Amino acid sequence: MADIRSLITRAGHDGVLALKLGQRDDLPGELLKELLAGSIDVIRRRLFEVVKPARQVAIKQAMAEISGAAEQVENRRDFMPAQRTILGLHRDGYLNEGVLLGFAKSHRYEESVAALSAMSGVKIATLDRLFWGDRHHPILIVGKTIGLEWATMRALLLLRLGPNRMPAPADIEAARANFVRRMPSTAERVVQFWKSR
Repeated sequence: MADIRSLITRAGHDGVLALKLGQRDDLPGELLKELLAGSIDVIRRRLFEVVKPARQVAIKQAMAEISGAAEQVENRRDFMPAQRTILGLHRDGYLNEGVLLGFAKSHRYEESVAALSAMSGVKIATLDRLFWGDRHHPILIVGKTIGLEWATMRALLLLRLGPNRMPAPADIEAARANFVRRMPSTAERVVQFWKSR
């Protein structure tokens, strides 16, 4: 299971691997959902086209669950006050990584997402979905494109978990290694795709 999970993690930035994994009949529904949550739409659509009809049903169900979870999160959040705060900071020239880090460390979710949106150009609704997805890689990708330091990325990853939960040190180290290893040019292509949606 651990080997499959590491393959799913790699598949987040390897479309060929994502397609191979998604076609496996022995991939449980929860892992299929994790794979789809970390894949871009083009890969999801291609996978749907190449699998057997029975697997298409499983993909539809997983996508419905992913979409439903994202909608529930979106319906609970009001970003308008945070957007006003961030616009004011931006207008006055105070919006920077230090401010974002402060919001993330204070677990001010809406302000953190609004600040990250203003700094990256990715829509708030898209970032909100990425934050609440099953995987943290999309947030690492956004941070890489705008040159965030690891301390800020770590604070954003902890923000995903909530104020009273801590990830395993090995998970944080794996995320740090992933962040350091990620190529800015590759991250930029992914973010451009998200901006166009």
